[in-house]
Amino acid sequence: LKTEKNNEFVDVFFAGRFENRKGIDVLFQVIPSLCSKFERARFILAGDDKPQSDGRTLAMKFREHYSHAPFIDRVIFTNKIPDAELERRLAQCDIFVAPSRYESFGLVFLEGMMFGKPVVGTRTGGIPEIVQDGVNGILASPGDAGSLHAALATLLADTTLRQAYGKAGREIFLKHFTREKFVERTLALYRQLLSRGKQRVAQPLLSQIA
Repeated sequence: LKTEKNNEFVDVFFAGRFENRKGIDVLFQVIPSLCSKFERARFILAGDDKPQSDGRTLAMKFREHYSHAPFIDRVIFTNKIPDAELERRLAQCDIFVAPSRYESFGLVFLEGMMFGKPVVGTRTGGIPEIVQDGVNGILASPGDAGSLHAALATLLADTTLRQAYGKAGREIFLKHFTREKFVERTLALYRQLLSRGKQRVAQPLLSQIA
């Protein structure tokens, strides 16, 4: 699952659409401070970044605003990437982050866990069902820059913690979220529904006989 990477940096990887629902604006708020505090921190941001009403993308605006900042070379925008590239980035990163304001399920976290990465998410929607705070990652408050900053800083500062969370995430993925596990749970649900259906049909028949 692992591929070679340049250990000069601690890579934080974001993958998702560049829109407020995905919390990209909150991530933008914390990147400058984190890059200043952690000289080895590097942020790699992948996703569909459509032009705004002024014709510029959010990445363009960020680059322009921080064009003279010493950390700007450690913020990399890849735009939308194919699945193979996404997997390569996940395999090489040190931390996966998706600070969404809402996610119904949070499939993207499973992708990070599959590669044994510590994940940073938010306490919203279905995310807490996948990201166990303090076990395989850290949950921040949605839309809260201070909370997100603290979560990422904790992992950026501690290699051992990153490794522990990554290992736990991989184990959780293998135990509960592989394709085979999904199939098993789906079949079990269908069997349960069929059993209930048969019971409902049988009840009126039994009442008639009685």
